Amino acid sequence: MTLYLAIGPPPYELPLAVADSPTELGRMVGAPVDTVRTHICRAMRGEVKLAKYIRVDIGEEDEAEVNERC
Repeated sequence: MTLYLAIGPPPYELPLAVADSPTELGRMVGAPVDTVRTHICRAMRGEVKLAKYIRVDIGEEDEAEVNERC
């Protein structure tokens, strides 16, 4: 199972919104879906230190499969 989260500012970085898809998360926070997806992919690749949107995989998945979806 995969969850998509909008994260608050430091120092606490608490989840502001939790959704089942990037589309749903974008609608919840009022951001374009492409922006949410871009932020998630950049956070997964380590290009940003403070991610605004993240993806959390719950359960067992193959790491190569996760990287292919990005």
